[in-house]
Amino acid sequence: MKLIDSIDKRLKEVCTEVEDFDNKDYYLNIIEEMKDECLNQYAYACAAPQFGIMKRFILMITAEEMKVNKAEELDELDINYSITPYFNPKIISMEGKQYFYEACMSVGDVIGKVARPYSIEIEAQDIDGNYIYKKVEGFEAIVMCHEIDHLDGIEFTDKAIDIIYDADLEKRVEVRNKFPHEIVTKDGEFNQDDIDHKFKTLLYSKKNF
Repeated sequence: MKLIDSIDKRLKEVCTEVEDFDNKDYYLNIIEEMKDECLNQYAYACAAPQFGIMKRFILMITAEEMKVNKAEELDELDINYSITPYFNPKIISMEGKQYFYEACMSVGDVIGKVARPYSIEIEAQDIDGNYIYKKVEGFEAIVMCHEIDHLDGIEFTDKAIDIIYDADLEKRVEVRNKFPHEIVTKDGEFNQDDIDHKFKTLLYSKKNF
């Protein structure tokens, strides 16, 4: 399975919902390969369309921010990894505001400052098709919003307010140390008025399962 990059038009497409939950072994194999690629690239998560699979599911690897002074220190980090897939995730509430200089496996050596809600609530399905509800905040909310955006053909560069190019791993660490994760507010509705309507993170109505 090959990671595709931002020149591939599929990353601008809206993915279709997963319905074939009886095909569990297929998804387990894909998840394993997605996980390996994330760990190889020090990524926190990934989305199916990054691998050319136009289905609505994401894989969260860890919710811990990797804080180091130099890139080579990443190999020495003792991160408590957890691997959780979310199928057909929908954001049903967004509150607060925070900023982080995001990067992406599909975009390459680019980093950019993106506004995200401080906390979100999501409805999704597990690998067996069971419905689940989750509320996340802080850094985990940033990562989850980034990946869910991928399912709607949105990349972080579509909404970043400051983009730095030629940012290899060492440069990305440098930028994040200079401009660390910033929490503006934990309360209030997340305002996307300054984001082009094509690139707004989608908000859904809550369902009663």
